[in-house]
Amino acid sequence: MGTMRRKWNKAGDPLPREVLPATPGSEPQVVTPVSDLLCRQGFHPAEVVVFHPDPAREPARSAVLRLQQK
Repeated sequence: MGTMRRKWNKAGDPLPREVLPATPGSEPQVVTPVSDLLCRQGFHPAEVVVFHPDPAREPARSAVLRLQQK
């Protein structure tokens, strides 16, 4: 996603970072369109946190490998 600029409120205080939690299961391709849709609606996450079961076991292993390639 690249580097995101920190956002500040009118008082000069930093706003909380926006984070997108993702639970792709065995379908990692859903993370990208969901992230794109949220960005079009004004939500620009500073990072995406992927929650998944043990990445050494299928089907999570294949899904994590596909996400790392994107």
